[in-house]
Amino acid sequence: RDVLDTWDTTGLNGPYSLRLTAVSTSGIIKQYTSHITLDQSGPSILLRMPYDGQTFTLGVDEWVDVQVTASDNIGIDKVEVFVNGASIGYTTVSPYAMRWVLTSPWGTRVSPGSYSIYAVAYDTAGNSTSTGTVTVRVVRE
Repeated sequence: RDVLDTWDTTGLNGPYSLRLTAVSTSGIIKQYTSHITLDQSGPSILLRMPYDGQTFTLGVDEWVDVQVTASDNIGIDKVEVFVNGASIGYTTVSPYAMRWVLTSPWGTRVSPGSYSIYAVAYDTAGNSTSTGTVTVRVVRE
């Protein structure tokens, strides 16, 4: 395909309209407009719970509440939560909260030890930002 021109969008964010005007050899003018939204900024994200160094007890605590605050200049698509680098799921609805299940009626799902937890927010343009990692301990009763 032929390229008419390029547009340096470095540092641009927000809605824009692009207009192409074509003039035929017989003088007929046609205009084409395309509306786009540029989003080159990643979302803001903060892991509110659990707290770094927090301890959870098997048999007493059934789950770990994970609460995240996320915002973006255009919109948040999803917030995904990771434990020891593995995704435990995502949510698309604010407030962004999940439960990491430690025990269930069928028995313990998690072994005692230290676990790192972090979250990633994805905006509607595909930009992403990670929280810092918190470490929690899971111990036996």
